[in-house]
Amino acid sequence: MLDDISLEKTLVGYYTWSIGQNLVYLDAVASRLRDFSFEEASRGVPVETFIAQVERCSQARVARAVHNALTSGDFYDQEYRIGLKAGGFRWLRTTGRVIHDRDGVPIMAMGTVRDVSARKLLLM
Repeated sequence: MLDDISLEKTLVGYYTWSIGQNLVYLDAVASRLRDFSFEEASRGVPVETFIAQVERCSQARVARAVHNALTSGDFYDQEYRIGLKAGGFRWLRTTGRVIHDRDGVPIMAMGTVRDVSARKLLLM
C-alpha cells in the first residue's frame, strides 16, 4: 500500500489497544512504522511485543508510561527507538489516551504513532 517510507514521515498512524484482549490493532501507516505486516497488525499484536521492540535503554521508561496511563489516566506521550527487522532503527513518537469504564477499569486505548527519525537525527 505505502511503498515509499519517506511519504510515511508526513503521515500519522493510528492504533487501538483492546486492553481486555491485550491486543493492539494498527492501521496501514502505523503497522508499517512499527515494522509489522498489515495482516499481522489487523489481527492484533500483544502489547508486550511493542515493548520488546523498544531499545533496551528505554523499555523501562516506556513501560512505566504505559502503566501510568492505565492506572491514572495520564496522557501517553513517548519518543523511543525501535529496532527494525531488516536492521537499523527508527525513532517513533507515540501518543494516546486510555478509556476507562464507569468503574474506573481501563478497557481500551487509542492513539497515534509518527516517525520522528529525521528530527532526532538533526538534533544529534
